[in-house]
Amino acid sequence: MEPQARKLGEAARKLRLTLTAAIVVVGQPSTTPVPATAAAQWRLADVPVFELGRYDGVLLHLVQDAVFAPDGSLLVVDNSSPRLLRVSSTGEVVDSRGREGNGPGEFYRIMRVFSLGDTVLAYDGFLDRVTTWVGDGEPQVVALPKLGEDGEVRTGLAGVVSAKVWVLSTLGSAGLARTATELLEQWQDVLVFNANTREVAKVDRRPVDYAYVVVGQPGFTGFGLSFLGKAHVSATSDHWLFVPIDEAVLLRGSLADQAISPVPLPLQLEPYSKEMLRGQREDWLSLFAGNPAAAAAVPLVFDNLSSEMLAPPIRQLVHVGEDVWLQKFGGGQETEATEWVVVDPLGGNVRATASLDAEVELLGGSDSLAVVLVRTELDEEIVQVRRILR
Repeated sequence: MEPQARKLGEAARKLRLTLTAAIVVVGQPSTTPVPATAAAQWRLADVPVFELGRYDGVLLHLVQDAVFAPDGSLLVVDNSSPRLLRVSSTGEVVDSRGREGNGPGEFYRIMRVFSLGDTVLAYDGFLDRVTTWVGDGEPQVVALPKLGEDGEVRTGLAGVVSAKVWVLSTLGSAGLARTATELLEQWQDVLVFNANTREVAKVDRRPVDYAYVVVGQPGFTGFGLSFLGKAHVSATSDHWLFVPIDEAVLLRGSLADQAISPVPLPLQLEPYSKEMLRGQREDWLSLFAGNPAAAAAVPLVFDNLSSEMLAPPIRQLVHVGEDVWLQKFGGGQETEATEWVVVDPLGGNVRATASLDAEVELLGGSDSLAVVLVRTELDEEIVQVRRILR
């Protein structure tokens, strides 16, 4: 793969991690938190149950998501087309849906896929819409609402409560910088959207991550600091789930009665890795080599980051069956393995911890099987289904 194509591919893969959000919940948290007891150690089998690396003679590329359907088949998002592949329990592709375009059943890029009963939902974050199939029926397209007086505020799909009730999020800024340089908190509105009635209910608003603004002439330059991590929101059944950026806890709440209860996580907030920050600084300087004004601002961004800032507790949240797997953020440094905490969100308890090879990317799974993405030295992508060993 050519260097430029590799960079574009990596950038596209990283978009998977931008579909997270923050939430402020209505009501007061329970005063009796669930204790974080000692958890069992889980791992994944080395030998996959089956794997998929190509379809119709073409290698998979830009695999974005995967989820099991109730019938046991696996839905895999392959954005090289883009398309949605249905894979049997033996690893055979039995159906392919989607192609590039903006008509019904067409996509620019599928960011997430969900399977609820006989309904499949595919979210395109570039076209700002969700395509749904009920059984073998024709695709139905639902445009996500745009907010604001002039419809200038976009919304994105953060989670699914049911086939027609979704959790959406917006992204905004806490305000413009008032000094030459300023670290800003990015804020998120979290909404509940009824796809039938198109009613939108705002849940609340809270900071989700950080950006840095450098004011100059004639305007200002903004830098998104995604490497600092963010808060996470998701949904399961009739609950929302939220892991804040500054506390090692999973909040779970009911959308019906607004009851909230915390699940303490066996994690510690850690300082950012100096090695990671140095690497990011060098990458940015290289990226802006042809833009002197932006390159001159890069040292300001990194020199003004406080050495006392702590990284968030988790890097990502992945649904695996009825559980959620939370990847420990640490300080952001590169490691040979990724560390995970497995939580039962409905029972409100930490079930286990797990360690995965750093080359393995967790996509989803069922109660007994995990779906992972493995990349070869040639940058080929292979989807594997592995057993969860308890």
